[in-house]
Amino acid sequence: MHDSLAFEVDVKSPVPPEAAKSPAQLRLESRLGQCRSPKSPAELKTDQENADLNRKALQDAKLGKNKEHLNLVKQVCVQQQSKKEAEQKATAEAVEKRLANAEANRLASVEKAVEKTKSHNERVGESLKKKEERTEEEKEGNQKNLEKLQEKTSAAEERRAQLLEEQKNKAAADVAKAKELHAKKQESLKEMDEKLREKISAAEERRTAAIAEVQQKAAADVEKAKKVAEEQAQKEQTQKEELLSGIQTKLAQAEERRLTSPARPNSAKKSPAAQRSPMQEIQ
Repeated sequence: MHDSLAFEVDVKSPVPPEAAKSPAQLRLESRLGQCRSPKSPAELKTDQENADLNRKALQDAKLGKNKEHLNLVKQVCVQQQSKKEAEQKATAEAVEKRLANAEANRLASVEKAVEKTKSHNERVGESLKKKEERTEEEKEGNQKNLEKLQEKTSAAEERRAQLLEEQKNKAAADVAKAKELHAKKQESLKEMDEKLREKISAAEERRTAAIAEVQQKAAADVEKAKKVAEEQAQKEQTQKEELLSGIQTKLAQAEERRLTSPARPNSAKKSPAAQRSPMQEIQ
């Protein structure tokens, strides 16, 4: 046969109703039986001042964040403007450099062509000198060739001056276009600054309106608290008067009973009931 076995099982005790409630619920239930008096005007004024200080600190913090954001936006705008100006300046410098290089190359080619033409003319002159014995017709032909060469040289010079003028006009147009873009950028930045200022002024107006509304509500709450305090004081005064009237009535009744009771000899020992004062009888 097998040996007997024994098991130990933990049995959870039933949970009381109080344990099933949260601490917040228990705290609220304990406050139901307490008699809470309304706050005095001084306490309400202190609470209002603390609330105003907290609200002002929060609004100042928000305003500081808005100012930081505005400064950051301005810095970004200035950086973008500086970057754009640097790019425009670099573009203008590159254009001027390319124009200068082109002008130098053109002048070099023109000078080379002029030198070539000059050398050719010199060779032609030398050949003409050598052919002085030739006939008059040959001299006229050579003269015509020389004139043609001179005309070609003058035409080339005119074309060079025309190309130079066109390049100058194009460079001036590029500079004017860059200035126009810069003016448009400045105008857009100015409009953005005006919009940001309008937004800040609108936020300030909303903050002022909110503060005025809260102050009006606080004044209404203070007036209401004053009325409640006056009613409470009037009620306590009425209760005191009623209690005093009841005490005076009972004293009068006790005095009347004492006077209407039969007189006793002075030598006789007073009973405990006779030794009690009218105030004790009332109690």
